[in-house]
Amino acid sequence: MIRVKDIEIVEGLRKQDMLALHTVIDQYGDLIYKVVHSVLDTAHSKVLVDECVDDILLIVWYNINSYDENRGKFKNWLISVAKFKAIDYKRKSNKIYQLQEFQQEIYEEGKNIDPTKEERDCNFFVLIKELNEEDKKIFIKRYLDEYSIQEIALEFGMTRDTVYSRLSRGRKKLKKMLGGNRDE
Repeated sequence: MIRVKDIEIVEGLRKQDMLALHTVIDQYGDLIYKVVHSVLDTAHSKVLVDECVDDILLIVWYNINSYDENRGKFKNWLISVAKFKAIDYKRKSNKIYQLQEFQQEIYEEGKNIDPTKEERDCNFFVLIKELNEEDKKIFIKRYLDEYSIQEIALEFGMTRDTVYSRLSRGRKKLKKMLGGNRDE
């Protein structure tokens, strides 16, 4: 197979030439996959790795103009894009895992109890009264009104990471108040 020069690939990508993207996949697909797999390791599913690789290819396709040939080789730029996107995926995956773990704990603790919705809501409000006002509102939006993290972030003018952090700290505080002694 004849290797196309990186400069030709970059020019093709900048012209939105699909053949250039296929060339990236042919010449650098294995490298991108290895970088992603090394960050996400074996604990993460193949589906997540494949999804991350797909996102990286989209980033390359839509953000090729951020590549500056004077700052380094195209291959190195691809590696850094792959590495940082894989790290983002790892963070996201870990947050989702922690939330699922917390929800499972709550489920296990409460599966023998069958309170009415009003009782649950009342208990919820009693629990969150120790949180500051903004955290209370975030908890209500998330757990009673079932807003997504993105919706809460938009409504409160925060980043998604800030919302995740506030929910996490709030859950830890509530666990501590309830006598939970497990460190997270």
